[in-house]
Amino acid sequence: MKIVSALLVVILLKTVVFANHPSFDCSNVKKESSEGIICRSDRLMHLDRELAAVYKEAVRKSFASDMLKAEQRGWIKGRNDCWKADNEERCISDAYKTRIEELKKRYHLSTKQHKVPQNKVRFRQGTETVGDHFPCRGNE
Repeated sequence: MKIVSALLVVILLKTVVFANHPSFDCSNVKKESSEGIICRSDRLMHLDRELAAVYKEAVRKSFASDMLKAEQRGWIKGRNDCWKADNEERCISDAYKTRIEELKKRYHLSTKQHKVPQNKVRFRQGTETVGDHFPCRGNE
C-alpha cells in the first residue's frame, strides 16, 4: 500500500510540474519573443499544451501529415508575427484558440470549445455576415 501511495505522489508531482510549462523548453528562449511571452503566462502555456495535444491527434488522423506539419510551421511563423499587434499576448492567445478550433473542426476532434475571433465580411448595404470556413474531411 505504501508503494502505491508513493507512486501516486510521484505521478501527481510530475503532473503538477509539467502542467506549468508549455510544450517547448523555456530555458533558451528570448524574453521578448513570442515563446518568451508564452513562458511567462500560465494561460498561454495552457493553450500551448492544448494545441500540442490537438495537433498530435490531428497528425495521427491526417491523410496528409507532411502537409499538416508544413502548415503548422507556417502557423508558428504567423503566431510569431504577433509582435506587430497592439496587444501581443491577446494576439497570441487568439492565434492559439483559432488554431485549436480549426484543427478540431477539420479532423473531427471534440473537446472543450474556445471562443475564437470571427472572420467578418461587410457588404455595401452595411449588413454583416460572420462565420468561419474550415475544410472538412468526409465521414470515416
